Amino acid sequence: MKEIFIADLAKFEEQSVTGFFAASIKSLRDKKDGGKYLALVLTDRTGSIEARMWDNAAEASPVFEQGDVVKLKAQVCRYQERLQMKVERIRAALDGEYDPADFLPATSKDVEALWAELNGYVDSFRDPHLKALLRAFLEDPEIASAFRQAPAAKAMHHAWLGGLLEHVVSLMGICELAAKHYPEVHRDLLLTGALLHDIGKLHELVWKKSFDYTIQGQLLGHISIG
Repeated sequence: MKEIFIADLAKFEEQSVTGFFAASIKSLRDKKDGGKYLALVLTDRTGSIEARMWDNAAEASPVFEQGDVVKLKAQVCRYQERLQMKVERIRAALDGEYDPADFLPATSKDVEALWAELNGYVDSFRDPHLKALLRAFLEDPEIASAFRQAPAAKAMHHAWLGGLLEHVVSLMGICELAAKHYPEVHRDLLLTGALLHDIGKLHELVWKKSFDYTIQGQLLGHISIG
């Protein structure tokens, strides 16, 4: 069980801590006076913090990859009025040493209730072709599973597990209101667009240890993938 979360680090300012964090960003950079240092962004489900490793960075860098959960010992300090961690030792965490749920924020809403609400909108369609189109997506086991889990973004809006589903259901509710206000709008087509507008994010993003972009996502983006 993770004992120290990023949200708690202010209590440990000017102290040394040992704990597990996800290395969501990792960069080996040149020092001004020669040598290398590691620039990191560490995350867990409570937030993120920048970290630096000034000593033995070149030796430490190969022992973990960006996106890995790491175990580290670091000094909690302040730089330019912001909390930062000065890393002394770091290594990749071993399987079984941590709970993955500690490192990814998740929706506060009931995912199954959101999924039922989404399917309820589709069930209400009068257009049989649009209904069949959306059923082809929602009844695909792989898509259905990913749709329940995926974030809507890496770091912008709804950047948490279940965020994409939460975002789409919210948007469909707004579209439903708009369609009632403007009777000339094709309601089923509008809701179809809302449901599918971010469908490419199921392949653009990855969310196993941290939120990041797939190679396909980096090269194409969710709009083209969709």
